[in-house]
Amino acid sequence: MNGQVIGTVTESRSSCSCLSSSCLDTTVISADYPNGFPGYNAGASNTFGVNVTSGLLCVEHVEITLTFSGKTATISGAPPSITNGSDLVNGCVQYRDALEGVVMDGTNPVRNASLRFTSNRNTGGVTPDTINQRDTTTDTTGHVSGELITRRQGALRISADVDPGYRVLPADLNLLQAYYENTFRITAYNIADEADFGGTQVTNPCGLTGTYFEDFLTSNRGVLMQGTGQALNGQLITIDWLNSGRPLNRRNVCFTTTTCARTASGACAVAGTTIAVDPVKVPMGANVNIENLGNRTAQDTGDRIRGYHIDNFAGFGRAAMANWRNLQSLVTYLGGGPSPCN
Repeated sequence: MNGQVIGTVTESRSSCSCLSSSCLDTTVISADYPNGFPGYNAGASNTFGVNVTSGLLCVEHVEITLTFSGKTATISGAPPSITNGSDLVNGCVQYRDALEGVVMDGTNPVRNASLRFTSNRNTGGVTPDTINQRDTTTDTTGHVSGELITRRQGALRISADVDPGYRVLPADLNLLQAYYENTFRITAYNIADEADFGGTQVTNPCGLTGTYFEDFLTSNRGVLMQGTGQALNGQLITIDWLNSGRPLNRRNVCFTTTTCARTASGACAVAGTTIAVDPVKVPMGANVNIENLGNRTAQDTGDRIRGYHIDNFAGFGRAAMANWRNLQSLVTYLGGGPSPCN
């Protein structure tokens, strides 16, 4: 049926006449498909065929009886999350997915049925998926629960080992996007703009030619702290680490010009895109969605950015920070990072 072989009959009577009553025969073939008949289209058109490999076949009629079992074990998974407190391993987040199995006989829940979750990726001695399951028998409502823990992204199928006679309806999952169980503190940072400064000016400071406001270069709001600043003449000024002293301070810092506000990843900081993260929690290069803020890319780091803390790049000068208010937000990992996790 539908290309699926149900069974084979061997008939050895070669002298039988189709018109002789002695040749009338009844042959019964049966087969059991616990997970459903392959290719069967319920409520639609199906094709049944008889294939004769040799000899002559006389057919009066064919009866096909399909018996459906009402005993089912249905597996489902919740939207995945990234476990609270977990650090990255090789740049890969740790996923958690709540699993549920429901065992029914028709419309009636089955109590004390055996059900143990399985993953199709745990084969050949390779077990990327850990399944935690406290109870392996169903409760009075026919339910049993567990959880999947894994760092491997991509598609997988969660099925189950169940009592004989039950048809398993597995859950097909695809792990990539997931929300962090822990919320993040969202702050913001900007690049110094010389237009916001005044006071004492310095001429030809180390590495530069021209006159600049001293506080723009060396104060805790200037280039020395922010790493980059935009001068009145439009130049982007950054620290010349090669020629500056250690430890770095306002007395031994040298400067140079740059083409963009360079981040720790080497990318140019872009308002509305760049965030600084703790690379132990969020993969560098990852795309995330920040509740009430939007999509961002992890391109920068910071000495003060630790744990569940994200610093959003707002742009240049005080104006970029004028309407900013710190947030405590749900963050969703959308994928990406320094290494493949599949």
